[in-house]
Amino acid sequence: MKQLLISTFLALLVYKSLLGAHPYTRSLNGIDVLQREQYVLLQGKRIGLITNHSGQNKDGIPTIDLLAQAKGITLVALFSPEHGIRGEADSDVGDSVDAKTHLPVYSLYRAAPKRLPNQSNNDYQEMIMRSRGPQLSQLESIDALVFDIQDIGARFYTYAATLKASLQAASEAHKDFYVLDRINPISGLFVEGPVLTDPINFIGFHHVPIRHGMTLGELAQMMNSECHLGVRLKVISCENWTRSMWFDQTGLPWKDPSPAIKTLNAAILYPGLCLMEGTSVSLGRGTTQPFEQIGAPYIDAKALTQALTTLQLPGLAFEAVHFTPTDTLYRGPKTNLKLRNTPCNGVRIIITDRNKCRSIDLGIHVILELEKLYPESFKLSSIERFLGDQKTFDLISSGKSITEIYSSFSKELEAFNKRRIQYLLYPN
Repeated sequence: MKQLLISTFLALLVYKSLLGAHPYTRSLNGIDVLQREQYVLLQGKRIGLITNHSGQNKDGIPTIDLLAQAKGITLVALFSPEHGIRGEADSDVGDSVDAKTHLPVYSLYRAAPKRLPNQSNNDYQEMIMRSRGPQLSQLESIDALVFDIQDIGARFYTYAATLKASLQAASEAHKDFYVLDRINPISGLFVEGPVLTDPINFIGFHHVPIRHGMTLGELAQMMNSECHLGVRLKVISCENWTRSMWFDQTGLPWKDPSPAIKTLNAAILYPGLCLMEGTSVSLGRGTTQPFEQIGAPYIDAKALTQALTTLQLPGLAFEAVHFTPTDTLYRGPKTNLKLRNTPCNGVRIIITDRNKCRSIDLGIHVILELEKLYPESFKLSSIERFLGDQKTFDLISSGKSITEIYSSFSKELEAFNKRRIQYLLYPN
């Protein structure tokens, strides 16, 4: 007994010494670094802040409030992306006034403008992009734009498109631009999916793969350079974050980046499952687990679960599920809720090892299985705009093997990995 007590005591001493040698250090986002440095970079400037509810410091204080109260800075206007300044809308949003600061809030996510007669698709998509950035008249009274929004690392998550549209506006208006960088919650190591070859659009903001493995600060540097924008850009980098870290390893408070991304697992699965956004399948909106389960009335839950389980996809498991999307669990307009009040059968996706899980691989496999089992009901054609690459879509629609599909974009993916190196700010 005495020997056991001595061994336990020694083990506790070793454990304590290890804690002292390797103390836990919380990650810092750009706003935390800016605050620590007493906002010196913004002193004397009139600021336009592009943000939403996800713009907050490590203590959960909104960036809006921090900059509004900071000495030597004049916060002039707020600009809100998709889902609005408080992140509660799942539809188009309009201009408003912030209740707390009484500052004007300019929406950067209005309904798309009407297409002009004989306007090409490329020109129309460019017009949409420009309409969703700050307008020149709104920038007359400011010296610099500051961007602080939490992204989740997927090409069609529209906050990165808002960043690009805002950079273009800053270029045209000759305004300084500051990105308060934020960590990539699904890590910055993994790069997956076809590189965009379709014309630039609001869910395909730049020639990057679906899962790009970059932060918004890194993407800002890439777009500023590759699009020859010439913006006076400054990225306030994160600290104590490496590319291998996931959000729950940072010590930072989780804030749903948008209404349907309620958990880190949903964010991890989103790049693959959102490929089916335009199909007849529910992605779990209006349930307690959006983007962690899929379903439709015509699906045989047991058959689909078995088919996916047989594939033995690394880091993933599947279970049959039955759910009914309801208004009470959905923040958008009732008419926008797919399969509202309709019983659905499908699968719940369980992540067993996130370092092995490849969400694009998952998404493509699910698409192939649904197309094989339910070709009359699935609406495969709608996935092309999310894939962003016609060649990949043609191979999927032709029922080609996963090996052939991945081979078709491997060279472009390799080239992207080389392109991005010069813009990366954080170590592995």
